[in-house]
Amino acid sequence: GLWEAQAPDGERFGKPRLRELLRVHHASSAQDLARAVLDAVTRFRGDGAQRDDMTVVVIRIGQAE
Repeated sequence: GLWEAQAPDGERFGKPRLRELLRVHHASSAQDLARAVLDAVTRFRGDGAQRDDMTVVVIRIGQAE
């Protein structure tokens, strides 16, 4: 549902935009990363209807936060 989210003009959020968000926020906590993704999709969608469910699971491997 995340990358299929559509802006009012029909443009899809897309995998490249999601990858860029992950790159920019890679050092954030899992909670902050999930919130950044959901906020970005919501802003992108604007007034358009949410047509699919959106689930975000962030698993951090490595150093403790």
